[in-house]
Amino acid sequence: MMASLFMVVICGFFVFVFFMVMISGKSVMLEWEIFSLGSAYFTFPLLLDMVSVSFSSIVWLISTMVVVYSSAYMSEDLYLSRFIWMVVLFVVCMSFFILVPSLLGVMIGWDGLGITSFILVIYYQNKKSASSGMITVLTNRIGDCLLIMSIALLGVQGHWGMWSVFDSEITWIVVLLVFLGSITKSAQFPFCSWLPAAMAAPTPVSSLVHSSTLVTAGVFLMFRFSGLLEGNEGCQSLVIFLSCCTLVLAGVGAIFETDLKKVIALSTLSQLGMMMLSLGILMPWLALFHLFSHALFKALLFLCAGVMIHNNMGSQDARMFGNVWKMMPMTVVLFNISNLALCGVPFFNGFFSKDLILEGYITGSIGYFTLFMVFLGTMSTVFYSLRLSFMILTVENNGGSFHSMNDESLSMWGPMLMMVGGAVVGSQFLQSMIVEFDDEVFLDSSFVILALLFGATMSFFTIYVLSLYNKMKSSGYSMFNFFLSYYSNMWFLSHLSSYPWVDGMLMSSQFFHKSLDQGWVEIIGGTGSFILIESFSSMLYKWQNQLFTFIFMYGVFILILFWLFLF
Repeated sequence: MMASLFMVVICGFFVFVFFMVMISGKSVMLEWEIFSLGSAYFTFPLLLDMVSVSFSSIVWLISTMVVVYSSAYMSEDLYLSRFIWMVVLFVVCMSFFILVPSLLGVMIGWDGLGITSFILVIYYQNKKSASSGMITVLTNRIGDCLLIMSIALLGVQGHWGMWSVFDSEITWIVVLLVFLGSITKSAQFPFCSWLPAAMAAPTPVSSLVHSSTLVTAGVFLMFRFSGLLEGNEGCQSLVIFLSCCTLVLAGVGAIFETDLKKVIALSTLSQLGMMMLSLGILMPWLALFHLFSHALFKALLFLCAGVMIHNNMGSQDARMFGNVWKMMPMTVVLFNISNLALCGVPFFNGFFSKDLILEGYITGSIGYFTLFMVFLGTMSTVFYSLRLSFMILTVENNGGSFHSMNDESLSMWGPMLMMVGGAVVGSQFLQSMIVEFDDEVFLDSSFVILALLFGATMSFFTIYVLSLYNKMKSSGYSMFNFFLSYYSNMWFLSHLSSYPWVDGMLMSSQFFHKSLDQGWVEIIGGTGSFILIESFSSMLYKWQNQLFTFIFMYGVFILILFWLFLF
């Protein structure tokens, strides 16, 4: 209750500041000088503009609903209060990351997000959670190192503020390091394998991570540095290429995934690829708009999935949720609403941002290959979303008894009902309130026909492949099984990012164990010293025995001579 009250107060404060900034049309910059060293000034800045305040309002709104939801979802946990306060600390670190426009301040929030996310991922304390937590934290440490390097290079200009970076010989290196650090946090290709693995965390944590906190940090950081991308074509090309790979990898991989939470995680990865692609083609405001709209409906999607998992004895297999609408109608309705928003159905939340992004791609200077990747990733979103709804609504139930499923927990469906408004009309409100989001694009009829033909072709192709799935799998068709394994394992990145490192570490540890612990260290150390002392003591013992015998025999000989001499 204390945590919920605290978060409600903070959320109300940011909403109030948001309306004040929106009405006045002004931004507030507060900066405190801590100390100066030569020409470098160490300051603590705080920026209250439309971007930071609106993002903070969304983060605290979703976090408040998640905390209330967690009180029922984690009610049987012995350490519920500790979990709640860890979530609060996680959100505070995200707010620090958003509001401080300095790379030094960003680094504090960035590391805070990494540490608290690691603790929350390993919360259940089992082997799977431990391995997932290690992959998550080690991948994010790469981004931390790159961000530290960018801070060191930016120190050449005598400051670390993101608002006053000027063009110089090292600016492109700083932008490149910031981008490479951002893609590790936002799980872009080739650092995307940790995102599905982080599903080992509790579902409320997954809802926060995938909607408005951890994975969006990289996109938001790139948005702050988007102005420096304009004159750097090399960085733009790299951003476009990696984001296109991420978009297709996640979209196609989600079609073959059966874990409910991993499907939603891959959908997040796909949308993050779309945001990064918007940044790469110099449409940062559309990327931020999609980030906001995606946060509103993705949090609701995860909370609905959590209710179904909670009522199905913890099972996450989507094939176990058939016909749950009979016992959980409200949850299924909210789940389908958020699914429709994810698909971009007209007049739902995702439509307003995704439609603008797709129209911006078509009308912009974008290549045919990139356009094909964008349409493929967008259409795959429709495929796996409809597949999820189909499996929940029509397929036979293969899970537990229906008697364990219900919609009776007010603490769980109450926050979901409050968030459904944001999932339906949240983007429309943001588009009308924030001037930069209110764009209009007029398309030629040929582009519309081309998009419809492409979508219809991809739909028939996917339906055909899925219809042959069971037949080819049962017949052992090796090429299809390889294709299935390739996409379900994220282009084998899940194996490349874990097994080689684990095997390499184990083999190297075995080598050092045999060559050092059982080799030179043992010879020079304990075992060698023991053998040396043992042999020396044995020799000394033998010598002492021989000396005692000699002295004894010599004494006997002297006594005999003395006795003969006397007698």
